[in-house]
Amino acid sequence: MSNWLNGFGRIGQLSVTSRYLSGRNVYLGKGSEINDALHHHGAVVVRLFYDEAHYVLLTGEKDGLVYMFDPYYRDEPFPQEDILLDKEHPFAYNRIVPEAYFNQEDLEIYALGPMENREAVLLFNEQTRLTADKTIEYYI
Repeated sequence: MSNWLNGFGRIGQLSVTSRYLSGRNVYLGKGSEINDALHHHGAVVVRLFYDEAHYVLLTGEKDGLVYMFDPYYRDEPFPQEDILLDKEHPFAYNRIVPEAYFNQEDLEIYALGPMENREAVLLFNEQTRLTADKTIEYYI
């Protein structure tokens, strides 16, 4: 998927770039490429656990909370009171999940699981990607 998207970006069909991560590079927290992508207005597709292997889209992160779009519809609150459903932002996210859930290696809800099985694709719209060129102000 990542190579296909990058190919479309190179030929000018889409203003997109992506990067594939696997194994120990797939985690959230300090020094994480996933957190870095989210802070630069990127999105991240990750494989995680939700009764079985499942893919979701991470769209943001702030103060240890991850904003996520999960394609599984859910109307009932989670038994884990710190996992929140959000119906107010259907085009951005529908779950708010504490970062700690993702880093678990056990097959618990929203865990990335064992290191050797972890996968993620970082996605960037190059027109909206936050870069140093776009954020640093110069003073004369």
